[in-house]
Amino acid sequence: MKPWHTTVFFACAMAPLAIAQTKSDGPFAGTAGTFSMDHATTAASGGTAGGDLHVKKYGYTTMPPQVWPAGTPDFSPNSLIFAPACLVGPGFRTLVNVDAFSIGVDQIFVDPASGTADMTPPQWDALHFSVTQGTSGAAGSRVADETAGSEGAAGDLFTYVVPGSARGWAMVVDIVYRALDSGEIALGGPVPDIDGYDFFLYEYQLPPNCRTAPLPLQPTFYFSVDNASLPFIHPTWWAGTSPSGATILQTSWTGLSWTCPQPFVTFAQLGLAQDEDIDAIAIDRDRAGATHTMILSTDTSIVPRNPLLAVDISAIAAPTLPVFVYTVEVDGVTGPVSSRLGLEGADDIDAVCLVDPATERMGMPQPPFPIPLPLTGTTNATAFGDCDAAGNRIVRTFISGDTCSPGGTVSALFLNIGPSGFFHVANWARPANGFLGNPWPLDPPPPMPPIFVIPNPPVLSGFVVDLWWISGEIQCGMVDSAPPVQIVL
Repeated sequence: MKPWHTTVFFACAMAPLAIAQTKSDGPFAGTAGTFSMDHATTAASGGTAGGDLHVKKYGYTTMPPQVWPAGTPDFSPNSLIFAPACLVGPGFRTLVNVDAFSIGVDQIFVDPASGTADMTPPQWDALHFSVTQGTSGAAGSRVADETAGSEGAAGDLFTYVVPGSARGWAMVVDIVYRALDSGEIALGGPVPDIDGYDFFLYEYQLPPNCRTAPLPLQPTFYFSVDNASLPFIHPTWWAGTSPSGATILQTSWTGLSWTCPQPFVTFAQLGLAQDEDIDAIAIDRDRAGATHTMILSTDTSIVPRNPLLAVDISAIAAPTLPVFVYTVEVDGVTGPVSSRLGLEGADDIDAVCLVDPATERMGMPQPPFPIPLPLTGTTNATAFGDCDAAGNRIVRTFISGDTCSPGGTVSALFLNIGPSGFFHVANWARPANGFLGNPWPLDPPPPMPPIFVIPNPPVLSGFVVDLWWISGEIQCGMVDSAPPVQIVL
């Protein structure tokens, strides 16, 4: 069977997007976010440029992610860390590589005394991560499957709902999904490599009424640089400490500009060697209810160690901080989260972000409806709260699955608000030419479905909505149903 996907959005209109050659799945398929790319890899491959922050919206795209536009706060690189006031000339912009970043609002639930995942209902944690070019993955793992492909796995975004998470259908817990293939982000180049990712940063692109969670008006940007960048960084960044790719730096938005970078946590506080390199960070410090913890990954090719470490940063000024292997209890046995991800040996992570969808406008799969038909069981649906171009709150929903014939697939979307029961709201037809030749871009594009408008979103704000997709192919008698997705408007 061949994979396919499409998207619609409701509360304003419905429209299809591109069809992918490979299938992403899980509760975060088609997610948004902000990415950074590895300098050396992108320079060699001709793909998306390294050194910049790239914005990727919800869905699947044929256009490369947008370099962060100027705005407030201004996360464009020239403003963020390359401003003249920070004593780094514009010529260094192509030489300094941001290796890991976070805006401090990751939602991390671990026991600070052990580094073990520890969630209290209704909390749950969803790990978003990318792997390095050298990662192969354990045999039979999702990472290994993607590594075997022509583009490898380093440009893909994976997700994992940590066991102990209190909400959602149990089927999505303790499973590694590929949320986005590098082609679905349109990174370009034969060997794309993501080396930083943050979900929350993307939401500064949205009006406050459309964000899934409150964000700091004056955020702090936490980041590290790779060791190759050290010769091009002015000594003032280190504030008297030794320069290191294993030191995490910070810069804060004043409302008009960014402060010059200074150390947040040094390599010595983390018990790391000066020549080590931090590849990924997720920090929970600057949101309401912050746990003051951090998840990080070091370059395991320099010093072999577990690729996911948990750090208690509640006493940030202490000369040493408690560092543990990030672990989770499954069936009464506690072990490394990295093992649950299918990583082993020299496998490494170079982007990480943790999200608690219990506090976000994100759809959660619900138990499937019993349908007395032989279903294929391959269809996946997701939903996300978002905003349209006019600043109105909307929900985008995406569907992906397998096709059994060269003919078109017909999908129907049903909507349930409260106890009213499901009612049909839209159809989408995948054209027969969807897999003839290169499906990026579709030529001609699929026909637009009918526009569907619901009442002013504030009228329905807070309503719980269930979305149910059903797909079929007449030529081969295929019928399938994605588990319903529940989301709060």
